[in-house]
Amino acid sequence: MNKSIKLIIIFLSINSIVIGQNTMTLEEVINSYFERTNAAKINTIGKNIATSNFLLYKAGMKPQVSLNFQVPNYSKTSVQIVQPNGSIAFQSISQNNSLVGLQLEQAIPWTGGTFFALSELRRFDDFSTDFNSYNGIPIRLGINIPVLGFNPYKWDKLIQPLELNAAISTYKFETENIKSNIVQLYFDVLIAQTAKQIAVTNKISHIRLDTIAVEKFELGKISREEKLQIETGLENSEIVLKQYQYDEVTSFNSLNSYLNGAQLDSTIKFVIPAVLIPAKINDQEIIALATRNYPQLLRNKINILEAKRNIVQD
Repeated sequence: MNKSIKLIIIFLSINSIVIGQNTMTLEEVINSYFERTNAAKINTIGKNIATSNFLLYKAGMKPQVSLNFQVPNYSKTSVQIVQPNGSIAFQSISQNNSLVGLQLEQAIPWTGGTFFALSELRRFDDFSTDFNSYNGIPIRLGINIPVLGFNPYKWDKLIQPLELNAAISTYKFETENIKSNIVQLYFDVLIAQTAKQIAVTNKISHIRLDTIAVEKFELGKISREEKLQIETGLENSEIVLKQYQYDEVTSFNSLNSYLNGAQLDSTIKFVIPAVLIPAKINDQEIIALATRNYPQLLRNKINILEAKRNIVQD
């Protein structure tokens, strides 16, 4: 193919790509696709489970009302009765038992015991003799206190809030990690796109040089070796361009995979983020925040408390 025609085709291809490309910023990628990542979904589920466990713990410390109900236990049978004359007669027995009760329980955190109030009513029916009777407990109050026993409420009060705080800290920590991964993958694509654009420009320059070299060679102004050297440079520029095109596709695939099936491709031009002025950071403040919020440090506190609890319990 004539070199000038090839040059025109490349220029037209570049112009069509630029015109057809949509731009996308780093913030747009994070805001549009962050929630779609599997890592973000798992992170949210973990936080929701911890929140539910804490709410369950708080609910367990409130008064618990339960209704006990025994469905009618009906039985029908017969028993043998020895008559005065020594014969045996069978008498039918048809009976029913039922129970209904209401119970209130309240945990006593400072003792490890429970306070309870109970009320129940029983009914007995003998259908054979058309007899029925009731037996009830109007109200029964009591306290169950383990004497020198283990108090789980004391330790739950210390551990459960830390569990929630650790889960929230983990959620925030992992959220920033996920965003950091997206940033890294974004820049991988951006670097590949920039390198490809440089390779395209480099190839255009080599085509121009090759076109000029052909004309000079025909006029006898350069030797065959010089012409071959320029042609070799053109071929190398084509190889480099194909490599960077492959890198762009690979980096897009990695980003799409992490974003759980996003359909980003080379039709989208990533924008170089604006340069941010670093904020002034107080070292002591950073250390204090890390000590208070770093998930692993909170988890270490929980492990220590759980170990102490297990020693007391055993």
